[in-house]
Amino acid sequence: MHDFRAFVDEHSPDLILLQETKLKNNKGIFLPNYILYRNDGPQNPVSGGTAVFVRNNISHNEIFIPNFSIISATVLKINLLNRPPISIASVYVPCRFDPRFINDLKLILNTNTSVILCGDFNAHHRLWNCATINKKGKALVDLSQSDNLEILFPPTPTRFGNNSASTIDLTLTKNFSYKHIIKSIPDLASDHNPILVNFNFNFHPIMLNRQKVTTDWKNFKNSLNENVKLQLPIINDHPSLEQHFKTITDDIIKAYQNSSRPLKDSEELYLPPQIRQYKTERNHF
Repeated sequence: MHDFRAFVDEHSPDLILLQETKLKNNKGIFLPNYILYRNDGPQNPVSGGTAVFVRNNISHNEIFIPNFSIISATVLKINLLNRPPISIASVYVPCRFDPRFINDLKLILNTNTSVILCGDFNAHHRLWNCATINKKGKALVDLSQSDNLEILFPPTPTRFGNNSASTIDLTLTKNFSYKHIIKSIPDLASDHNPILVNFNFNFHPIMLNRQKVTTDWKNFKNSLNENVKLQLPIINDHPSLEQHFKTITDDIIKAYQNSSRPLKDSEELYLPPQIRQYKTERNHF
């Protein structure tokens, strides 16, 4: 516990999301200036469990979801200043595969328009640099494509075993496209590294609470070719540079709007895995 408190003092996170806490019901833990929410796992033997520490100056409340079939989770609603509230969940998915874990995740995703899931998903996929793909990894990718989620992961492994390393500690976001930095930090006495996720609220996301649309990319390309005249501009000062940027941006947005339409209720949004990977890499910058 001393090392954990020293880690918190060094990094000063707003929220701390824990998985596999393995706490006994009568065991209390305390951090100065934080409020603890916990959902303990089975007690005999002690296993599983999740918890969230939140700074006591952050407006929030706990969200109770009593009907999980497979996963463990602790869920809070965070009330951001001058922004819509978000749901944040600490999630643990057991190693044994059961397809019902996807339905459990959907229960959390349905608690709010913007949602962040952080935790140990025990999901392997090459999209987040694992050497293999397991059933949970494939199911998670399918969920991200059907529900328009982003899967965030650090560039280095998050768990280390005997002669092995993998990335199974992930962050899933729904309608929360802020720029971010995510790191796996080699610290604390665990086979899982602490994961640091930092969202930059100084920049507005490119699209927030966006309506799902489908785009005719061939028409988009033709529209750009016909209407956008690319040539080297004469730029003598900063205002003229800004104006040229604005003109190009407006042309691209206009071509996109003219080539897109809202999805019908019966239609699902699909993004190829390669495009989703590009979006994830974009948010790393």
